[in-house]
Amino acid sequence: MIKNAVFHLGAHKTATSSIQQSLRQSGLRQKGVLVIAKGAANKGRDLYKEMVNPLIRNSYTAQDIEALSSAVVDVITALSKRHRCDSVILSDENLGGPMPGLSPLFYDDGPRILSSILDKLKPEAFTVFLTCRKQDDFLCSCYRQLYHLGKPQLLEEFLESFHPGRADWNAIADKYVSAIGRDGFRLLPYEAATGSFVPFFQDQLCRIGIDVKLADKHANISVDHQKVAKQLLAKDGLSQEEARSIAMLAQPTSRQSGFPPIIARAIMGPLEAGNRRLFRKHLREYRGHKLGYYQANNLDLIKAFRLPAFPIEESNILNYK
Repeated sequence: MIKNAVFHLGAHKTATSSIQQSLRQSGLRQKGVLVIAKGAANKGRDLYKEMVNPLIRNSYTAQDIEALSSAVVDVITALSKRHRCDSVILSDENLGGPMPGLSPLFYDDGPRILSSILDKLKPEAFTVFLTCRKQDDFLCSCYRQLYHLGKPQLLEEFLESFHPGRADWNAIADKYVSAIGRDGFRLLPYEAATGSFVPFFQDQLCRIGIDVKLADKHANISVDHQKVAKQLLAKDGLSQEEARSIAMLAQPTSRQSGFPPIIARAIMGPLEAGNRRLFRKHLREYRGHKLGYYQANNLDLIKAFRLPAFPIEESNILNYK
């Protein structure tokens, strides 16, 4: 019987790899807390990879969710018995659903997956952590991650395959509350951390009674721009200069760390009403801070980018300012 289960679902591009590295080195197993973190180089990761990873999808049927949740529970049960642990922390952002850019959905399957896992595991207590991030920065990081995965896209392709208007954190939080209850659900704003997100997450664990010291690990991602440019040339037939310019968008720099302001405002404007509800309902502790989630300006410009079209001129991409 699992007394306490903690699920960390990312989302993607919210310091998940850093948190997972820190959890693996936390020594929690000696305190009776099993850690299963995606990417771990240990027996837990091998079993998790063998049983769970093949069942990860970009979209799920009811049968897919049943198979995935059963596999997750089987791994937790087997490893908790092996290591004589009665509590577990499982960190895998893919359990919340695929990253934007790999699917047109926005974590729609996550609540159903977690509900199915909890129904089977039946822990005495549980907490589900999901980290949200300001949508323009979040989608920019997802876009860059596609380059790291070797799946480069033109910016307009990305914004057509995943329309920014779907990135409604409030709607997803509502679905989790409906599926698993409000008491066990914790939504964390990425921007609330002053500095690294790892110490902030450590404090959240302490709040629910898990006394742990997490080393502040940083999982940096580098991109081979020449390789990406070659992939773009082969894929889209661009000139070498255009391909190099677009490939540079994959790597943040001190000069430009997010989308160009014109695109950032166009993304955030239509989401402002949902973000206000987000802080009113799910992030009340941070309501006075806003954290940049609803500070849209230049409404005439934003209206030009509203649904259903999201026109991005190629010149806007190449002149990345």
